[in-house]
Amino acid sequence: MSTNKIIIEDTYKAFSRGDLQYIVDACAENVTWSYYGLPRVPVTGDFQGKNGVKQFFDSFRLFKTLDYMCHEFIVDGDAAVVLGSGKVLVKLTQKTFDHNWCHVYTLNDGMIIAFRGFTSNPQGMASAFLE
Repeated sequence: MSTNKIIIEDTYKAFSRGDLQYIVDACAENVTWSYYGLPRVPVTGDFQGKNGVKQFFDSFRLFKTLDYMCHEFIVDGDAAVVLGSGKVLVKLTQKTFDHNWCHVYTLNDGMIIAFRGFTSNPQGMASAFLE
């Protein structure tokens, strides 16, 4: 198994146990972290550096993950793609949304230097966050 595959798999294990600092520590200082979706959703946007990654994960306090599954890890050199699905409850609105997701990583020297996240249900995500 490649080192990069181990790094990516370990970040998802850390997420599952709630160790978000582990993910921040796996990132390079100048990491770019982006999650694509509709505006006004706290987890969407572009985040820069380790502090940006912390800001991204700070928004997770707004919701509760009800279901989260990684279905496939695809790693080729310094590129990795993870496909999965999940169900999320937004605490403020008490609305849920289901979605498939795709996470795309770029690594360099064993560190995450870029993350791009995509949801199959941006409208459902936005509706769940907005009252």
